Amino acid sequence: PGPIITAIWEKGIETDAFEETPYHEAFSNFSDYFQEMGKDGLPAKFLGSKILGIHEAAKPKTYYAFLKGKMANYTLPKFLPDRTVDQIIGKQIGLLKKD
Repeated sequence: PGPIITAIWEKGIETDAFEETPYHEAFSNFSDYFQEMGKDGLPAKFLGSKILGIHEAAKPKTYYAFLKGKMANYTLPKFLPDRTVDQIIGKQIGLLKKD
């Protein structure tokens, strides 16, 4: 599944190890993005009910994707070349310069 609203997102991600490296800004941006994504995730109760339904299904699918923004975060990246997806993510977190 994508991010699920749980207490783990309150712990934060330690970025000090990257403080004196060229990657500090990108890692910090990624950390902030990742935490916000988690706080805006799916409710655990929703995911639990979906899993129960899958378990009880006579013919469950072999793969499920549960996340918000499924088109942008799951479907579209499957159709784009990997390097294009990497460039988009790199620009979003500040690892690559935006055009």
